[in-house]
Amino acid sequence: MATAKEEDSCRPEVIVDFAFHCGVFHIIVENIGTAPAYRVSVKFSRKFHGLGGRQEMSGLRLSEATAGRTTEAAGGRLKQLRGEGRTLGSPRSWDWHKDAKGRTCAYASIDAICVAQQAKGGGKAEGRMPYVAAIYNPVPEEPDKAAGLPVPGYEPVEEGPAAADALPGAAAKPRPKRRMQARYVAGLMSLAALGLVLRQQAAQVDMEAAQLWIALSDGGNGLEEFLRGNFNRADLVVILDFWHAAGYLEKLALASRQNTCRTYSIVSSALIAGAIARRAAAG
Repeated sequence: MATAKEEDSCRPEVIVDFAFHCGVFHIIVENIGTAPAYRVSVKFSRKFHGLGGRQEMSGLRLSEATAGRTTEAAGGRLKQLRGEGRTLGSPRSWDWHKDAKGRTCAYASIDAICVAQQAKGGGKAEGRMPYVAAIYNPVPEEPDKAAGLPVPGYEPVEEGPAAADALPGAAAKPRPKRRMQARYVAGLMSLAALGLVLRQQAAQVDMEAAQLWIALSDGGNGLEEFLRGNFNRADLVVILDFWHAAGYLEKLALASRQNTCRTYSIVSSALIAGAIARRAAAG
């Protein structure tokens, strides 16, 4: 017979959290327990308002059904806009950042993301894999400042009044940090449909003006071909995110020998050397 403590550990535990980010007030309902939670609703004991006092936020109904309807309505509006051939965000030419050789660079990437699903009644369901693609202009990393000269040992000096121009002034304001520019496209759609929308977003930010195009993927099925087909410049630079590829090598090493570290190193070096040789042969 289960104890009261064991029964409590298998129950859903729902909390309500609040966050204010980028000028938007968020009310978050989260299940931090181990068991699924459904038919959850929230009521507030005191009234509070938002939107400059015009909207009573405590009067909003927070529940699974409300979140579902809101998400579906937003998706419906997005589908309508795409059906009309419209892109999101105002058209503007980005000031593409430069690489170490002084060339302006534009980046494109794509990945498939697993989104967990929940069956009716809170049961398990197979996850879905929408594509997430982006056109972006990352901010280059600034080189570290050179270390200063060693500080000499303390030597006493004669004290006297300091000159007016030697007095410290107001502290200089830190330079605002530059932010990455990006346009994203995501959805449960075919790669062909995704490519059409992504190229429209690329044209909206004048990707053609960049001297070099760089494409990034994790090597998933059809993703590199997608990038080559939609951004088919002769000098397109294609980069493999090695995380998933390294995971396959790890499994191979574990299945090969007991000395996994040595096997992993040998296999990794061989495959990397082979990839470099093929790239060099391809020009």
